[in-house]
Amino acid sequence: MKDPWLIGTSRRVLVLVFLLALLATFGVSGYILVEHFTFLEALYMTVITLSTVGFTEVRPLDQAGRIFTIILILMGVGFLTYSLIYFSQLLFDPNLIELFLRRRLKKQLDQLKDHYIICGYGQMGQIIVQELNVRKGVLG
Repeated sequence: MKDPWLIGTSRRVLVLVFLLALLATFGVSGYILVEHFTFLEALYMTVITLSTVGFTEVRPLDQAGRIFTIILILMGVGFLTYSLIYFSQLLFDPNLIELFLRRRLKKQLDQLKDHYIICGYGQMGQIIVQELNVRKGVLG
């Protein structure tokens, strides 16, 4: 059974990946339509714009191309800000720590084989331990 928190988090991460792909598609399409770039030129411009690398433009942009680039930059910065905030919240979420602790405990329990747990070491617990020692050599 999957953890509901993990399922919800996975969905949100998939939405972020989808939004990034949508933003890249918007950038490539915009440069093709506005500036009449080839696909590779438009992809290059989109990548250097969204990554804020700022290499040289493929060719000088006209006014419409500059306006489109400004819009793309603002959308990219907005996306980056939202993503950073989301992942920061995710890192400090107590559910994440609990998930890791539960997984570690499950892994440790899965490694245990042929063992006994004796709850209480009263009169009956002592008899059980003696019987286990005699019959199986488990605790001795």
